[in-house]
Amino acid sequence: MADINLGNIVSNATVRKIIYSLYVVAGVVLGAIQVGFASVESAGQPSWLTISLAVYAFLSVPLGSLALSNTPSQGAVVEVYEASE
Repeated sequence: MADINLGNIVSNATVRKIIYSLYVVAGVVLGAIQVGFASVESAGQPSWLTISLAVYAFLSVPLGSLALSNTPSQGAVVEVYEASE
């Protein structure tokens, strides 16, 4: 299987930041709308909102893959400090 580098798809870090930010804002807006409908007993949830939430969840897979592919594969260096007594 070929090694696929998704970093080549969106190589500009600023563009990726915009994509991630738009995804977060969309999630907050959709979540807020759903909470609003849920707070009204007789309102129910409209089908467009159910579809939008499903599409939003589906898009998390390629977005997460994009983020993962642009994360350094080397292990992170963690410094541990011991408390003195």
